[in-house]
Amino acid sequence: MLWEGPAFRAGLTAGDTIAAINGQTYSDARLKDAITAAQRTRAPIRLVLRARERVREASIDYAGGLRYPRLEKTTPGEAGLDRLLTAR
Repeated sequence: MLWEGPAFRAGLTAGDTIAAINGQTYSDARLKDAITAAQRTRAPIRLVLRARERVREASIDYAGGLRYPRLEKTTPGEAGLDRLLTAR
């Protein structure tokens, strides 16, 4: 979760479990579908969150679509990640 990112602004915290997305039980596919739909409609993504015995709702205002992080080399020469990914 990014500091001051959409989930942070919606009040999500470490330990929260997503129970439902836009009124439907959580699944990976439903989360991807909700993120994709929000990009088109600009409607917030509605979540039901569970943390221990507490259940609450949160609305995430995010329309950036699916994102997949990637690693980029920042220093010249061999670094730790290069050694880790070297074929054996």
